[in-house]
Amino acid sequence: MSDPAAVSTQLLAEVQSKAVCWEIAYERQDGTRGPACNGQLGMIRGSRLTPSAVDHQVTAKRRRVGDEDEEDPPAPPNRWESTPIAALHNTIDHPNKNECFSQCEMSFAAPPQAVQNPTFSDIGQSLTDADRVELVLANEEDVALTWKSHDVARGQTARDPTHFFTQKQLSFEQIPSGILVAVGIKIGMVVCHNFDIDVSDTGVSMSEETLRKLVGDKNSLCVFAGEIAALHDNPEKSFEHSINTYQGCSGAIIFLLDKHQPAVEIAQHKGKAIGVHVGGLHNRPANLGFLL
Repeated sequence: MSDPAAVSTQLLAEVQSKAVCWEIAYERQDGTRGPACNGQLGMIRGSRLTPSAVDHQVTAKRRRVGDEDEEDPPAPPNRWESTPIAALHNTIDHPNKNECFSQCEMSFAAPPQAVQNPTFSDIGQSLTDADRVELVLANEEDVALTWKSHDVARGQTARDPTHFFTQKQLSFEQIPSGILVAVGIKIGMVVCHNFDIDVSDTGVSMSEETLRKLVGDKNSLCVFAGEIAALHDNPEKSFEHSINTYQGCSGAIIFLLDKHQPAVEIAQHKGKAIGVHVGGLHNRPANLGFLL
């Protein structure tokens, strides 16, 4: 935990089951395997797929009328539509590196451990200069701030209530459309890593001891806390945030924290997703995300 005072133990326990580590394999044109790439992925909750507990109790009572000996049907699982969200640059080919997307494997960090393969329509495609987006327009004092694309990929929504993805505890609820995201709002990211992390992966100077306190050992979970630092006026709805992580965190879902929020209304939506983290900006000390 980057800042234990920034999030309650209740919210910390709630988000741990939603962390997803994603390993992507690339293949070169000569048939050799390129180095694996690591990222994060998150599930966004949609509509309910199974009856609520209240609906189930009403149905059970109706079935008991006229037949008191009949057993109640088992309670249905708490299943919801679930859509995988990732950073687009983790789902596509990299022609400049002579690498093509080969396969991916995702694993949920919290028990029960499971491995699934998400489906993204962007797989096999590549970016061009036409995909680059202008985050902040140029002015007399500074050059334009750009990014490689609207860096968000939406996978195929799971609607079968027997699908592993549809378990409620694995997905984030998205904030209501009427909630305004503003500078200063406290946010968090939960990430997991089934790979080794070195100090060089963080982009900052720190001791090995400090690194282990921050991210733990391999196969650890970590919740990072920060705030929205700037909102960009563009159609892609990009924003800057203060969460400093390490390589392999792009694609992590950004959610609202429950402490130190500037308004009670925001705190009431604790744990709900607002965007996706895509990486660090090179020409300013900030990190980039896109609102969902």
